[in-house]
Amino acid sequence: MKTQLPKLGPAIVLVGRTNVGKSLLFNRILEESKALVSPLPGTTRDRNFGTTTWRGVTLTLVDTGGLDISPESDIEVNVIRQAELAMGEADLILLIIDLQTGPLPQDALLAKTLHRRKGASIILVGNKADNPRFRRKAGDRDWLRLGMGAPLAVSASNGSGVGDLLDLVVSRFPEVATSHPGEAAKIAIVGKPNVGKSSLLNSLLGEERAIVSSIAGTTREPADTLVIKDEKPFILVDTVGIRRRARVAPGLERSGVERSFLAMERAEVVFFVLDVSKEVTMQDRALGELIQESMRAVVVVANKWDLVPGKTSETMLRAEENLSLSLPHLSFAPIRFVSAKTGERVSALYDDALAAKSRWENAIDAKTLDSFFRQALSRQKPRAGRGVRHPYIYSMKQVDTRPPTFLLAVRGEKTTLHPSYLSYLENRLREQFDLVGTPVRILAKAVKPPKR
Repeated sequence: MKTQLPKLGPAIVLVGRTNVGKSLLFNRILEESKALVSPLPGTTRDRNFGTTTWRGVTLTLVDTGGLDISPESDIEVNVIRQAELAMGEADLILLIIDLQTGPLPQDALLAKTLHRRKGASIILVGNKADNPRFRRKAGDRDWLRLGMGAPLAVSASNGSGVGDLLDLVVSRFPEVATSHPGEAAKIAIVGKPNVGKSSLLNSLLGEERAIVSSIAGTTREPADTLVIKDEKPFILVDTVGIRRRARVAPGLERSGVERSFLAMERAEVVFFVLDVSKEVTMQDRALGELIQESMRAVVVVANKWDLVPGKTSETMLRAEENLSLSLPHLSFAPIRFVSAKTGERVSALYDDALAAKSRWENAIDAKTLDSFFRQALSRQKPRAGRGVRHPYIYSMKQVDTRPPTFLLAVRGEKTTLHPSYLSYLENRLREQFDLVGTPVRILAKAVKPPKR
């Protein structure tokens, strides 16, 4: 079935020239630091989506990149194309201008362009009204030349006027009732630069949303996208290509990398994207270790399978074995060979994500777990770790999910239990309860012998 962008209430699209504060206003409305905000022009490259509810009306907000009418690079051309796509989906457009600078030629050209569009209505929003002096500038006659009346003064920085703006927005949709999306599986798409993360996102969506370029580092911010696939909701997060620390430029790119790690923390499932047409690098391995440490469900996505020559079932088997050997810390994760370019096997990743998430949230019945533990104990006794006393385990209980977490009650010091025995129990758990795609955490706690 075709993947669709869901309609979660009216689509409100923020547009404007570069550096008028669209992303800061977007964040202020959502009341979370979602878009990457920077004083550098051109920070937002992709469309960034978010939802909020105001006065009982659920709104879908879309933040776009800064629109410069005369783009100087391919990236700027792509930004304009992204904004055009967003405006084509809009129910209402907020044209954001900077009250502190006054109207510039770019503002007039944007206003003229928007006037020619049919469909969505437009509200002129004067941002950076950070004090009474700048708020009064909203009454300047120069703004009337844009043909949209006086701008509504707001300050994304301190929040003044934002409530009035939202009141005006929802007043345009009196018939819209509150709607809430179902519980969505949150998926972070993670990998080093230029392995095809944005192309994979586009293939998953079935549309061009993220800017795809052969320039490593094109995607600079995590951008959430809500998707409905076979009537199930998903949130996809396309993250910054994670580079080695020495190669991360100071400022914006470093901030974006930090946001990628935050995206992993927010996610439930990580799609770890690799370029299967090339050898696994030290950078891939280091990133795999970080993903394992995040304790999220994982699917290894071996992208660019279309570039591998002479493919057979044996080729795939050998490639899977090589990846498993190269990424031993992610041995629990399924490996899927896909081509974001051709779409081969991409749609099946949604089912893989749901399966991994289900196992990540798995809670095992206490009696079933106790029976499993007794059988595992009878098959192999625990080996001694540090110390001279032979270890003894009284019980095994599941104490948490997301990921499945188990606690062993051990006689004496917990260090008396050899690490290899924890690996043995983990492997047995995975075999018995089909825990593919999820990390498993096993903890040991020293307890006093029970009184007889």
